Amino acid sequence: AFDGAFGRDAGQSEVFECAVLPLVTASLQGINSTLFAYGQTGSGKTFSCTGGASYDSRGVIPRAISAAFEDPRFVSAKVSYVEVYNEEVLDLLNGREKVDVLTCVDRSELGSRR
Repeated sequence: AFDGAFGRDAGQSEVFECAVLPLVTASLQGINSTLFAYGQTGSGKTFSCTGGASYDSRGVIPRAISAAFEDPRFVSAKVSYVEVYNEEVLDLLNGREKVDVLTCVDRSELGSRR
């Protein structure tokens, strides 16, 4: 579901509090969560995710990790950080290695499964 967009003046803290903290909270309750940052090249997706050099400009990923570790319910997490570019999926935590993904299947070709 599309939940919203942030203007160019939105700060890292605002983006985290509005869009990501609810996902961290849900994850700590056992619900799988995904953050999908979409936009044209150069629009700030990577900066929003990773952040800048100063503590106040850290992105949503370091903020989410901090929030998870501060919660006593936190035990473990599986994290993926991928980039989809030119129809390729690249693993940004593993040296931009290409990721094999499942091919999308047109369900109409499968017939009914009732």
